[in-house]
Amino acid sequence: MTTKVTDKMACIFACTKSRPWCGSVNFKIQRENDGLHICELLSTDMYTKLSYLKPAQGFAHLSIKNKCENPCLNNGLCSPDYDNDEYHCVCNATKGKDCEIFYSDCSELRSAGYTADGVYQIDPDGKGSFPVYCDMTTDGGGWTVFQRLDNKLVSFNHGWQDYKTGFGNLNGESWLGLEKIYRLTKRQVTKLRIDLEAPTGNKGYAVYSSFSISDETDFYRLSASGYSGTAGDSLTTSSNSAWIANNMRFTTFDRDNDACSCNCAQQRGDGWWYKWCSISNLNGKVWSTFGQIFRTEMKLK
Repeated sequence: MTTKVTDKMACIFACTKSRPWCGSVNFKIQRENDGLHICELLSTDMYTKLSYLKPAQGFAHLSIKNKCENPCLNNGLCSPDYDNDEYHCVCNATKGKDCEIFYSDCSELRSAGYTADGVYQIDPDGKGSFPVYCDMTTDGGGWTVFQRLDNKLVSFNHGWQDYKTGFGNLNGESWLGLEKIYRLTKRQVTKLRIDLEAPTGNKGYAVYSSFSISDETDFYRLSASGYSGTAGDSLTTSSNSAWIANNMRFTTFDRDNDACSCNCAQQRGDGWWYKWCSISNLNGKVWSTFGQIFRTEMKLK
């Protein structure tokens, strides 16, 4: 909508009379032949629809100060409510009035209607957010992935600090980090799902109805129970008790917490919950009840 005015303040006043429709104005600095200025009334403004506004030489753009001058957090979209002099945030994978709260895990995101596989930001315990890969399709979706291995193109022969904080690419082969796994499992009873694929293309899975790890003072000791699935149970039972990972502390080449006189991580070339250099080691591409592994995913819900 375009009108003519005597000066800049008259242009702004014309916009305020057209509220809530009018959000900003373009005021032509040079007068027309009749001595008046062109005043364009706009329904968009620089706070909420910046991408729609294009610079024009000879014009001054002025936006009505509104509640969206300080936009919503975490890429939320701010929508001003002029009638009530407030605003509403349309959040993107977050929640709260200002989109300030991250969901606690992929399961909560799935329940909130996010159905696409991919990387999301979560905060399990209010102690800081971090990115994770969410599997939103397998077995009802909502799985927070903490280990992904695809033909082991990425080395898993890392030291304690890397296994604590995580490494790799979340969209590919990766290890989320023991500290993050601890934060995810300390809150409530957590289910573990392991998906396996052999070089032959044969696939299987193992689900544990209860899974958790302790904190770093106990070297992230593993606890799992309630197996079901098609791949066999190689965490809590084995034909050789020396291979059982359950109740074992995590070992890396520079932190020996296994029961062997040697360092199993040094021998196997990767970190794991070793007892006596178990042959059931997903970071080493083997699961004793399934055999050699081409791809694996370990995930929580």
